[in-house]
Amino acid sequence: MPEDFYCRLYVKSDEDEDTLRKKIARYFGGQVVMRSISDEHVHMKLSRNNFYAPDLVNEHGGFVYYPYTAEVHPRHEIVEDIKPVDPEIYLDLVCHIISELRKSGDLVVASCGYEDLVAERTGWNWSEATPNHPHM
Repeated sequence: MPEDFYCRLYVKSDEDEDTLRKKIARYFGGQVVMRSISDEHVHMKLSRNNFYAPDLVNEHGGFVYYPYTAEVHPRHEIVEDIKPVDPEIYLDLVCHIISELRKSGDLVVASCGYEDLVAERTGWNWSEATPNHPHM
């Protein structure tokens, strides 16, 4: 089990930010409040990537230039006085969101302390050994 459950997702999607946020919320039954998406386990903030560079997204490691980033945390790290989430449920939800985004045609890379687990559960994550996003 990882010690830190924070995860940053880099997302390449042709959808506008609000549409993408609503789509992600549907994948896990989350509620959209302003820029955030939450349920009892996951809290996610989706934003435009300040470093978005369309000319660089296809370069080696170009995922850091994708148009969107999502900061993902267990909800109890954001909201005080709630019971800590079950780590397995949280990890399953994060991997489910990644898988569903990929199935819809979006490109997603997770940057976190459990990237190997993401790759195992979703079929892929960026690494030096596997830099090319598979076609899902």
